[in-house]
Amino acid sequence: MLDDSFRIRYKSVPVAISEQNHFNATKLHNHNEFEILFIKSGSCTVRIAGKEYYAKAGDLIFINPMEVHEVIVNSDKPYEHKCVCFDISLIMNSRISDELKNECTSIIHIISGNTEHGAYLKNLFEKVFSEVKCENKTSAMEVTAYITLMFSYLLKNSLVDEKRANPKETKFCSDILAYINEHYKEKITSKQAAEDCFLNHSYFCRKFKENFGMSFSAYLNIYRISVARTMLEENMESVSKISELCGFDTPTYFSKCFKSYVGVLPFEYKKGKRSS
Repeated sequence: MLDDSFRIRYKSVPVAISEQNHFNATKLHNHNEFEILFIKSGSCTVRIAGKEYYAKAGDLIFINPMEVHEVIVNSDKPYEHKCVCFDISLIMNSRISDELKNECTSIIHIISGNTEHGAYLKNLFEKVFSEVKCENKTSAMEVTAYITLMFSYLLKNSLVDEKRANPKETKFCSDILAYINEHYKEKITSKQAAEDCFLNHSYFCRKFKENFGMSFSAYLNIYRISVARTMLEENMESVSKISELCGFDTPTYFSKCFKSYVGVLPFEYKKGKRSS
């Protein structure tokens, strides 16, 4: 899903910040902006463009524009992270911003907090986060300066992936996410999706697995469950109605999938949210 929901938090500059505590997971999504996560406590697995990265407290995660990603929290310890998401126009280094915009290069995805690089970049990250949060008269200039410093440092220290981004892969992911967002309520299959996208079925399945790290049907169920969770939290409909609205064949299959992904049955989840 192409996500731009954070844009409502933009103020004087195109930057959004957020903090997550005891966070469960996001559904796979992408966006045009660059995203940086700082893991404050606990640990998580971040899936980016079909690859998985383990991140612990102190680590920084870099997510390039249009990369499909999700965060899965490891539930053994309390978890917290900070997030900064911004338009790459704020990078006042044309070489970096142009190459990121044109998907010609990408920043490496994880930098350990226990390194000199990690310490330097964390300091700049915190300054960006603080400036956006307080928003004073000089915040726009300060944020732009700190972000530019951060990316100049990344380039200077060769903290970029040698493998250049493939625009065709990015387009495939964007098109499929848009398709699922539009059709998840329907009885769609990988074969139907491939036909609708004018792609060979075997090619479609192979490229989907390469980019998303799972089969089309598995991701479709996860997407539907994510939508269902929001509906259950908002107490919008009955469990059986939500099952129907999210495209599941039967309430029984919905409940089975929901428990497999969330850990509790839908009615238990709804009851827990209502009483919290």
